[in-house]
Order: sequence, then structure tokens, then C-alpha cells
Amino acid sequence: MTDRSLSEGLACNPRLEVLHLGMARGVTCTGLRKVLESCRSTLRELNVAWTDLSLDTVTDLTLAGLLPPGLERLNLSGCRETLEDAHIIGLTRQYDRQKNWHVHYLLTVFRRCNRLLELDVSDAVQLTDNSLKSICDNLFRVESLSTSRCYSINPLAYLDLDVRTSCVSLLCKLIAFFSSPLQTDCPSLQYLNLFGVLKDHSLKALRNHLAPRVTLNK
Repeated sequence: MTDRSLSEGLACNPRLEVLHLGMARGVTCTGLRKVLESCRSTLRELNVAWTDLSLDTVTDLTLAGLLPPGLERLNLSGCRETLEDAHIIGLTRQYDRQKNWHVHYLLTVFRRCNRLLELDVSDAVQLTDNSLKSICDNLFRVESLSTSRCYSINPLAYLDLDVRTSCVSLLCKLIAFFSSPLQTDCPSLQYLNLFGVLKDHSLKALRNHLAPRVTLNK
């Protein structure tokens, strides 16, 4: 995969709704920019999992605001060292851009992609339970969340999802009621994938705790 193939091929499809680049190599911000700009109003699903994006490409991509605001499904799995808590914590407080120049990714994603129904950040080993909290507090429409092999997230943090999803669902319904009289329901977290995080007995206990609202590893 080259920037030329992206810009001359995919960028010629302004009505593109789904773009899967999983496992592709050679993808940079130059090529992605042309594609995302051409289908900004139509793209609903983007998969850049395990594309070995450089730190500069990830930073340029997100800080430039290229991610379409209408995205509903986003797969960022495999960004092992480039997703950190600072991306998410920045949602709710000011931060020093000079000190955190390398950790803006999820911050920009959530601000520009608040319609996400599905988010996969699996294998981001730098994320902790602080990230999980911020995801649940800010992505009000998310139905499916994948944090498989995010080993730095405290397993006890998942217990809070039972309370958080209830609060999020109520808040979403209130927002929906005031924003559109025709919208009577707003999705909240239904599926949580955390393969490789918990041992069998702990997974069973968490499944029982979150049931029937949240289904694990489906």
C-alpha cells in the first residue's frame, strides 16, 4: 500500500462509507488525508488496525482533524505504544501540549467522533483504568468496546461499568428527548471484549456482575 494508491484509487470514491486498511503497510498521513477529505461526509467505518502507523502519522492524522465526525465504527487496535491515558484525560481538563505532543490521539477522536457506536483499542498496553472511565463518560452512544490485552487497565475498573452504563443510558435519553422529539432511545454499552485480560474465574464473576446489560467476549 502506497500513498499514491490511496490518493489515486480510494480518494476517487467520494461516497465511500467503509474503509478497511487492517494489516496494510506503507500507510501514511499523506495518503489518508486525501481519502478522508474526499469522503468526509459519508464515511461511517474506518479500520486502521495493525497498520504500523508511525507516531508522526498518528499525531498528524488526529491533530489535523481528518477523522470524519460522522464515524460510527473505529478500529485502532494494535497501536501498542501510541495510545495513552493523556489522550482521554485531555477531554476534561487542560494539558500542556508541549509535554504531551505525542499523546493527543483519543483526545481528538472523542471530540470529533462523538457518534461512535463501536470502538476497538485492543492491545494498547499503555491505557489504564483512567482511559476506561473517560471512554464511558464521554462516548455516550457507544454500544461495543474492545479493550482486549490492554493489560494496564485495572480489572476492578470494569466493575464500574454496571453503574456507568446505567447513568450513560439515562443521560443519552435526556439528550435525545431535548434534541429530537422523534428519538426515543439512545444506545449504551452492550458488548465488552477483553480477551486475554482476565482469568476464567474472574471473567465469570465479571460476566455475572454486568449481566444482563453488558455481554462479554462475543
